[in-house]
Amino acid sequence: MPWDTGVWNDPYNLPYLLTLFAYIIHEMLGLRLVLAGAHLGYLVLAVTGGHMAGIFWNVLFLALNLWHAGKLLWARRKIRFEPAVEALYNETFASLNRREFLEFWNQGESVGPQEGVWLAEGHAPTALALVTSGTVLVEKNAAKLNQLGPGRFFAEMGYLTRQPASATIRSAEPVTAKLWAYPLLERVERDNPDLWVKLQGVLGREMARKIAEQNPR
Repeated sequence: MPWDTGVWNDPYNLPYLLTLFAYIIHEMLGLRLVLAGAHLGYLVLAVTGGHMAGIFWNVLFLALNLWHAGKLLWARRKIRFEPAVEALYNETFASLNRREFLEFWNQGESVGPQEGVWLAEGHAPTALALVTSGTVLVEKNAAKLNQLGPGRFFAEMGYLTRQPASATIRSAEPVTAKLWAYPLLERVERDNPDLWVKLQGVLGREMARKIAEQNPR
C-alpha cells in the first residue's frame, strides 16, 4: 500500500502542497508568491538530487514568478501627489485608483493662468477642461448661470453630444485648467474601457451637479 511507503514523509510534499494551494488563490500577488515558494522547494530538491533539468526549469519559473510579484508590488506602492493635485483627486476623481488617476492626469495639458473667454457660446469645444485654480463663470445671453471652481469640469457635454457650446465660459481672474483633447478621450474610451467607465461616472456626477445647481428646489 502507498501508505506504507512513507509517502507523507517525502520532501516533495511541501512544494506540491504549495502548488495545490496556488490553484485555489484568486489574488494575483499571493498566487505569484506561493508559486515562487513552490518552485524554490522544487529547486532545492533538484539541487539535492543533482537533476540538471529540474534545476534549470525551476530557476526559470522562480525568476519569472518573483519578477511578476515585484511588478505587482511596485504597482501597489503608494503614489503621492503634490497637495493641490491631491485635493483635486480627492474632490473629483476618488472613484479612480491613484494609478489610474495619475495615468489620466499626465495625459492632460496644463493651461494658464489666463483670464477672459475660455469657450464661447455657439463654438464647438475641442477638449474636456477641468478648473485647477480660480473660478470661471458660466453665462448664457450675458446672464450668469453658474460658477465653477477647482475640481469642476466644463465642455464635458460637448464630448458626449459633439454639439456647439450652449453657454460661454469665461473668467474675470487668472485661472488655470487641465485640458484633455477629445481625440485623447476617444483613445482612452477605445483602449482602456475600465478607466473609461470610471471617467463616465465622474462626468455623470458633474453633469448631475450642474443640473441641481441651475435648477434649485
